[in-house]
Amino acid sequence: MGIMDILTQVISSGTASDQHFDQVAQSVPSDVLAKGLAGAFRADETPPIGEMVGQLFGNSNGQQQAGMLNQILAALGPVTAASLAGGVLGRVMSPGSS
Repeated sequence: MGIMDILTQVISSGTASDQHFDQVAQSVPSDVLAKGLAGAFRADETPPIGEMVGQLFGNSNGQQQAGMLNQILAALGPVTAASLAGGVLGRVMSPGSS
């Protein structure tokens, strides 16, 4: 199924699914997909990224939230994660609290 077929299917059904996104993502070169996503995130109609991430986090279940936090910590690297644990998080969490 080509990109035009997928887009036609999405337009006719009025909804897009994860499966549609996966099909498009696998059908186009990664640089084209990256440019399209970057353009969408830069659009005036798109809310700020912090707002979108916050909403995504707030609407996620505990397992999804843990996964998001793990991804963020992995992207920050061990040095930054350690400084957060001893700094910001250390001030929030007093010894013996959970």
